[in-house]
Amino acid sequence: MSFGEERALPGADAAPVRLASAEPETLGKLHSGWFTGPASNDCVAARQRRLHELGDLVDDTAAAFTKAMDRRIGGDVSLVRRLGAQADWLDDP
Repeated sequence: MSFGEERALPGADAAPVRLASAEPETLGKLHSGWFTGPASNDCVAARQRRLHELGDLVDDTAAAFTKAMDRRIGGDVSLVRRLGAQADWLDDP
């Protein structure tokens, strides 16, 4: 089952649960052998927040790097050619 897929979990007598929005505590109640509670919800929520923060940092860094490189190579055609020649391996399948 993929994340976000909507269907009943094995052994669950309840309606389908959308995993992307379900809290661990809810999923634990639907699946025997899973021990979860409010602490699980807090832990998962904190981890998700941190991953989103890290993703935002990556996006910001990539944007800043792109902007800096555009400024650096904007007027230097020879540098653009050298970078292109050294990066041709990125196009290989």
